[in-house]
Amino acid sequence: MKQERIINIVTAALFSAFVLIFSLLFFILPDKTVSGTERRNLQQSPELTWDSLSDGTFSSKINDYFNDQFPARESFLGVKTLFERLLLKRENNGVLFGDNGQLAVRLFQATDGQIHTDQNGDLIATPYTDRFYESVVSAQFDAIKTLESALKEKGVELYVIMPPRTVDVACSAFAYPKENSDALIKCVRENAQGLEYFIDLYDIFRARYDNGEYVYYRTDHHWTTLGAYYAYEELCKAMGIDKHGIPEFNVKTAATDFVGTTASKAGLLDADADTIEYWTAKDGSNTKITMRVTNNNSGAGGSEYDSMFDMTYLEDYDKYGMFLSG
Repeated sequence: MKQERIINIVTAALFSAFVLIFSLLFFILPDKTVSGTERRNLQQSPELTWDSLSDGTFSSKINDYFNDQFPARESFLGVKTLFERLLLKRENNGVLFGDNGQLAVRLFQATDGQIHTDQNGDLIATPYTDRFYESVVSAQFDAIKTLESALKEKGVELYVIMPPRTVDVACSAFAYPKENSDALIKCVRENAQGLEYFIDLYDIFRARYDNGEYVYYRTDHHWTTLGAYYAYEELCKAMGIDKHGIPEFNVKTAATDFVGTTASKAGLLDADADTIEYWTAKDGSNTKITMRVTNNNSGAGGSEYDSMFDMTYLEDYDKYGMFLSG
């Protein structure tokens, strides 16, 4: 009994010390503004007003503030993910772990603003879901077709090209029902009927990915520069214009240590880094441009670049921002 009592006292003391130390650190350490690991801005201390208190905004933001500013938060996230991997889980925080280090977001924001229930009448959680709503897809295409009609009256042709999600392209890398992706693709294709120029990339990108081509980043949701080239190639076919072949470009490496937002969302601190490439035409044709980046909609001020690439981003955590200056 005495030994058990000592153990209880020691446990309580250690727990109390843990809470006290981290509480002190929370108030002593300065607030961080950006999470380099998660690639996002962190919640700052919210202003307390009557309106923010009455409408619930303050309580929501203060919870986010405590979560974001918790001492050693990123280390704890990494430990949690490590244990998830040791338990052989194939998913964490809505991100699928695939073969060869491939990651893909499964849970994504998709809501039609309505309340939905399952066959048992239980509420389906929103907005994070791997479902999609056919009515929403249809409404988006109705808007596209309206735009196409309005442009056609002005003699302007509309070409519609939709970048596929990583989970749809790299589905062979995941232990995840391919049928879920196929259902979305089928819905998109059905609603795209009637568009004069709809460029369907799904099958093309799947085939290239399965063939081992580096068309999508492993740690991020974007396609690679090679993937972007293949999209450009299909666009040229649809428009009936001559394309520049791959041998006509100088392929340069911008970074070999790029870890994107998908890895950050999954809490992977040790994800295999991606390589960012940028292509310049050997004849200089795609560098003879001026890119102006402003901080507002007026178009005044800002910075100018003599290409589409802003290399200052390579010094930051958001290396992908080098394209079009973010």
